[in-house]
Amino acid sequence: MNCVECRELLVGYIEGLLDAGSNEAVKSHLDTCAECRRELEEITSLQERLVSNGDSHNQKDLENTVMDRIVREQAFQLRKANEKKPHFNFWRPVMRSSITKFAAAAAVIVVGVLGISVFFRTQSPAWALEQSIEAISMYKAVITEGFQSPRVWKKDGSLGLLPAKTWAVENQDQTAVEKCRMEIEGFLILTTNGQKTWRYDPNTNTVSVENRPYKATELGISRMLEQLKELRDSGKYSFADWKETYGKDPASGRVRVYLTFALTQGPFSPRSMWFEFDAESKLLIGYKQWDNTSREGTPLIDVEKITYYEILPDELFEFVTPEGAKVIES
Repeated sequence: MNCVECRELLVGYIEGLLDAGSNEAVKSHLDTCAECRRELEEITSLQERLVSNGDSHNQKDLENTVMDRIVREQAFQLRKANEKKPHFNFWRPVMRSSITKFAAAAAVIVVGVLGISVFFRTQSPAWALEQSIEAISMYKAVITEGFQSPRVWKKDGSLGLLPAKTWAVENQDQTAVEKCRMEIEGFLILTTNGQKTWRYDPNTNTVSVENRPYKATELGISRMLEQLKELRDSGKYSFADWKETYGKDPASGRVRVYLTFALTQGPFSPRSMWFEFDAESKLLIGYKQWDNTSREGTPLIDVEKITYYEILPDELFEFVTPEGAKVIES
């Protein structure tokens, strides 16, 4: 490998994007070439400056600066190459320039530092809240897994998060949850089969039975998003910091859409939320809810996984009274 070939691969080498063979070739060349090592140090220094200052940069200004610099340098190199000969390898003249290589390195690093890239906006599937509502309406049942604060189901509950799992089935017209089951720390604490509701307190081994369904409004994913759209579109309520941004899930590589906002006036306020959608399927795959407008402190709800189904078996929503439990009918 010569110096020209090595320098064209330095950005990929720093970011770990090369295959094993190319990576080893670059490494071997750097071991013997002081000039290429200096160029590697310059690019690495740029990376470190961007990382250390990433939080203080305005995201859009930083992206625009990087991309404008690349475009200007490419146009300059294109004019120079055309003056010399009619046919040429476009990428090589461009990447031989230090300015362009540093700008390209910055463009790659911007993605890592900010987690959001201009490339996601131009290449990712378009997303809108209405699309997610439509996608989720294809399913009547859902299982959510994550953490909940006892404050969700008990007014005087603590704010500490506990492992939680819920099962929910919507009614025929999908306007409300008809059946639901809630487990906290592995204990079934509430279930309703659409006609009767059981609540269980494992601390006192007590079962409360109500001859009516439980209105599980917080468990209906599609209805939750529909209510959000209705509140937003009505213009009667105050939303702050409504933002839709794109990112990539590091594990799967799939593009994600992140929606954040705060409800400062209206029903359920004060409240702030963070939603994560899959950009391709449009499905909601996680969310968090706070009882403040700044998304600070421990959230009331932290859902890390959502699985969608057409239906769930009825047996899930029946309750078996634990041995020795006290039963209170109401």
